[in-house]
Amino acid sequence: MYSIYHIPGIKIGCTKQKVSKRIKQQGYTNFEILETHTDINIASEREKELNLLFGFGWNDSQNYLTITSIMGEERKHNGLKSQSIVYTCPHCNIDMKGSLYFRYHGDRCKYA
Repeated sequence: MYSIYHIPGIKIGCTKQKVSKRIKQQGYTNFEILETHTDINIASEREKELNLLFGFGWNDSQNYLTITSIMGEERKHNGLKSQSIVYTCPHCNIDMKGSLYFRYHGDRCKYA
């Protein structure tokens, strides 16, 4: 099951894990679940549509399918679960674990 959630004023996200756990990983507590889907393709497309509808914008490289693919390649490359690796964004100097870094920082950082 894929849950699409909203962190008010921050973003719309999509996760396969428990939403409250995902929100806590991102450093937030306030959220609402907008939709749930069993198909990753539908969930990914709806995440994009909702981000645009809520005014958060969208970059096609940030969809759930792309991030999942990137994380799979990252794990293959270094042999570790990337969730345990902490990265520092060279643009905003924020420390971030795994998929959060790849989704919002590095080349995708809003300060890049």
